[in-house]
Amino acid sequence: MTNGDQLRWRHLWPLFAAHVGMAYAEPQPVPPAEAMADRRDVWE
Repeated sequence: MTNGDQLRWRHLWPLFAAHVGMAYAEPQPVPPAEAMADRRDVWE
């Protein structure tokens, strides 16, 4: 998703993690249908 911003969060997270001394992993895609499977009531 994008809102027109020129920055990419996937490029910033490694910098944030390094700044606070945390490990970083590549983003894991989660399809909306999978993430919201138990929330059918909300969508109806």
